[in-house]
Amino acid sequence: RMPAEDLLHERTWMCWPSSEEVWGSDLKHVQDTIVDIALAIAEFEPVRLLARPEEVAPLRSELGEGIEVIE
Repeated sequence: RMPAEDLLHERTWMCWPSSEEVWGSDLKHVQDTIVDIALAIAEFEPVRLLARPEEVAPLRSELGEGIEVIE
């Protein structure tokens, strides 16, 4: 079951934006924004971020141990 955003929950799930087809020239800005959002949320609750296999290591390095990056 997936609770509404304003209800108590165990963690936040996010997905790394990686498609230039979807985001075009805004991709880098969107990625930077997702990093900021994930880090802000991680101050209060666990965050799990889904990413493509080739993006996992760089994201783990950038986000640190407070955010779990999952392939």
